Amino acid sequence: MLNLLNAIERKILFYKISNILWPIKKEELKKFLPLALLMFCTLFNYQILRNLKDSLIVSSVGAESISFLKLYIVVPAALIFTIAYIKILNYLDDRKTFYLINIFFISFFLIFAFFLYPNQHAIHPKSETIVLLVNEFPRLKWFILLSGKWSYSLVYVLAELWGSIMLSLLFWQFANKICTTQEAKRFYSMFGLLGNFGLILAGTFTRIFSHASPSVTITASFLTISVFCIFSILSYYFINTSVLIDSKYLKPELKIKNKKSKLSFKESMKLITSSKYLGLILLLIVCYGITINLVEGPWKAKVRELYPSQNEYLNFMGVYSQFMGLGSVVLFFFASNILRLFRWKTSALITPIIISITGLGFFGLCIFQSNSLIFGSVIVGSGPIIIAVLLGAIQNIVSKATKYSLFDSTKEMAYIPLENELKTKGKAAVDVIGGRFGKAGGALLQSSILIIFPNAAYSNLTTIIYITIIFSFFCFVWFFAVNKLSREYEIIKS
Repeated sequence: MLNLLNAIERKILFYKISNILWPIKKEELKKFLPLALLMFCTLFNYQILRNLKDSLIVSSVGAESISFLKLYIVVPAALIFTIAYIKILNYLDDRKTFYLINIFFISFFLIFAFFLYPNQHAIHPKSETIVLLVNEFPRLKWFILLSGKWSYSLVYVLAELWGSIMLSLLFWQFANKICTTQEAKRFYSMFGLLGNFGLILAGTFTRIFSHASPSVTITASFLTISVFCIFSILSYYFINTSVLIDSKYLKPELKIKNKKSKLSFKESMKLITSSKYLGLILLLIVCYGITINLVEGPWKAKVRELYPSQNEYLNFMGVYSQFMGLGSVVLFFFASNILRLFRWKTSALITPIIISITGLGFFGLCIFQSNSLIFGSVIVGSGPIIIAVLLGAIQNIVSKATKYSLFDSTKEMAYIPLENELKTKGKAAVDVIGGRFGKAGGALLQSSILIIFPNAAYSNLTTIIYITIIFSFFCFVWFFAVNKLSREYEIIKS
């Protein structure tokens, strides 16, 4: 009898452990696995694009130019896309819209790889012309430098939009549409866990490509991205044609087909601004975008100083991607259980807490670098620039791993209790425009300083102090928004 009880206890313990490590039920695999594959492909492409866009712009123009791109080009591009997306939804269903957007990205990637990049010397202005214009208009220095590499700038813009469109908007909108709240608690963190292996694979591919000539690197990278776009399309097609035809995989409200409501862009924006709930979600996204952007600029300037060539920079970003993927995978094991065992508020607070601590630590290093870097050099045995790059990389890895594992999951869970109209057009404006304006907030500060003081740089102590103060303010606003949204979430959910 005692042996029987021990056997039962062991089985119960095994079940509990397996449920923690893999909370997906066997009958849910047909729905879960293709969704996880879709996220894997999306994150793989997202990370390769991030590495490419930074290597092209930072190595050829400078890290300071990123603020100008994000504020003056990416934000208007996001606004234009949102208007176009809402218009398209009035004429095409979700499936056709997904296919159309993927085809658009694939077309551009192939055009850049096989036409624009090989002919860059013919399509870009001569360097002598750019130097003369910079000398004549020093306050417009970064705008002129970016226009001198306009095809690189275009890659940067579309790479930035990829994250907002393909991940934040299309993937999560689709997942929210077909997953229940109970499924989301188990599925969403596991999506990230499996999807973040895409970051590790992307880092490996990036490092392999970085050892080839620049032209081969660009061609191989964009061909690989296009192939994974095709995998995404096939996965999406399978879900719609083989999974959702079975009523047991549908949310109850999806079993009844409602007539599509057509709203203009103005009406959609009015719908969003009149919703306190969506406004709070928007505030979360804006605070994340501002805080992470304020740290990234100074760090990428240090990386360029250490790795000045495009291929050296790309190789470093490949290593960085691998460690970020590993960090995300580790955190996802904890995140999946945090989402299931704790309240939404508790899960949502972890990201701003970690970003606040690591961000203030990095800025503290920059402010007191004369003492901290010397101390770090003695302890680690490396030069000051290596210490700065290493600590900045750790900050970015931990922050983004937490973002992928908890911030995205809790944010997307907040959409689930909303009515369908707010989940689609409302989410489109909040995620795409909100994400852009979040990053633009940090970019506005940095670009304004660089315009007013043409000789300013991220190494300027006064600039870093101002950035630290603003960083701290938005961390406080973030905590406030999570607290308010948690109350609204519990009311709507119940």
